[in-house]
Amino acid sequence: MVRRARPAATGLAAAAGIAAGVEQLDYEVLSSEGPLELRRYNAHVVAELEVEGDLESAGNIAFRPLYRFITGHNRAGRHIPMTAPVVQTPVTDARWRVAFVMPSGSTLDHLPQPADERVRLRVVPLQWAAAIRYSGRWSRDRFETHRRRLEAWVAANGWTAVGPPVWARYDPPLMPWFLRRNEIWLPLAEPSRPPARPRSPPS
Repeated sequence: MVRRARPAATGLAAAAGIAAGVEQLDYEVLSSEGPLELRRYNAHVVAELEVEGDLESAGNIAFRPLYRFITGHNRAGRHIPMTAPVVQTPVTDARWRVAFVMPSGSTLDHLPQPADERVRLRVVPLQWAAAIRYSGRWSRDRFETHRRRLEAWVAANGWTAVGPPVWARYDPPLMPWFLRRNEIWLPLAEPSRPPARPRSPPS
């Protein structure tokens, strides 16, 4: 099953008044169990920067320079369509890498270079990931609750994590909390045999 790009509200974009209707990052679902999915993501390009802060503040700190990049603050003066989700990955306990996914088909050769030296373009290679989807507020408590459930699911199926958990947010702050789409991704080594029916973690 392939999740195609479809209209949705985006990341933290309400701060700039962006409406719904943006492209979403595609992925293939290899197996699933309720809100838990084993996915494969094709290679794609992101614009990212690192910021100091905590889980809840890092996205807001990074939003402005990333948004300026896609709205023309780059060496070509070009606008780049917004996409979802906004992705956040820990570097240390107090430092985070926050990224905007570039539109499908983007390459490093054809994207404009950032005018802000803090922003960089990077190719994310093809990768596998376990993911959990949940709604609700953007709090550390909710993040940690779902992270633990995701990691238990990965362990129950004998998969190997190869990176820290990634936080992905699809909706703007003005979206009612109970309608928000939030996800946590855990990058994995390629599973040798993705199960048709994954095992549930022990209760």
